[in-house]
Amino acid sequence: MTRWGVTDNPEAAYEMMDGWIEAQPSGIEGRRQMPHFTMTEEDKRGLAEFLRWTDQTDTLGWPPNDAG
Repeated sequence: MTRWGVTDNPEAAYEMMDGWIEAQPSGIEGRRQMPHFTMTEEDKRGLAEFLRWTDQTDTLGWPPNDAG
């Protein structure tokens, strides 16, 4: 969530998560395929909120850079 700049904005976190899920490729020959997510809006909001919460975890400096 830090990478996407939405740690302090629950609605933006949801919109980012929803857009990311919807943009995943499927059925493109030669590309790795993401699983088809069958999630309700409530599921996606919960996932976005969980990821915002975990982003606040003190990782004692890990990873060593923003790219992981």
